[in-house]
Amino acid sequence: MRAVAIDLFGTIIKPESDDLAHEALAKAFAEMHGNAFEPEEMLEEYWRLVNEEGLESTEATWAALTKLARRLGFKLKVGRDDVERMHVAYHAKYAILFEDAIQALREARKLFDRTALLTDGDGPVVHAIVDALGIRKYFDVIVTRSDVRAKKPDPRLFIECVRRLGSNPSSTVMIGDRCADVEGAKDAGMLAVAVRELKGCRREPDGVADGLLNAVRLAYKLVSDLGA
Repeated sequence: MRAVAIDLFGTIIKPESDDLAHEALAKAFAEMHGNAFEPEEMLEEYWRLVNEEGLESTEATWAALTKLARRLGFKLKVGRDDVERMHVAYHAKYAILFEDAIQALREARKLFDRTALLTDGDGPVVHAIVDALGIRKYFDVIVTRSDVRAKKPDPRLFIECVRRLGSNPSSTVMIGDRCADVEGAKDAGMLAVAVRELKGCRREPDGVADGLLNAVRLAYKLVSDLGA
């Protein structure tokens, strides 16, 4: 069986999608609270919580807002559920597909026996983006950070994806844009194709392509050459 797993952020949708969503969120929350803080203050705290404390995106958004409220002394006008709802909606609204994404996904569907979306994004956000862009039909399996409680390059995320695909790691190719995609895949025994040149990775990809469409074609060639 020939299978492929494709990353979402930076591979199917443009990397600025996430930034645009959080910038709009921070501005919306600032306005809802009478501009008691600058949007940049919330963004700075959000990224600190994500990068230094490893919080999931939704949790980091809520934590950033509550920390600002305590520090600056304003009363919150939204609850945890409101923040989650807005967080999901804004990510779906601001997701931007790469120009070759749909053609690439169609080709992957034709070439491979099984296809997966494999991302360490929050589950509710990922599913909202997938539905907003109309790309769910291209995947047999969707695996997110929320399913495994692990973040790339933790191989558990990749192993779970292979399990759900019902494939063998050696005949499954991961396509992504970061070292974490390559490293996690290789540690799980999978093949890996990068959609652009990567530097400083602990593990080397099996191939590098220019964009997602060429990456799908290269991935298929790799598994075909192995006789998978």
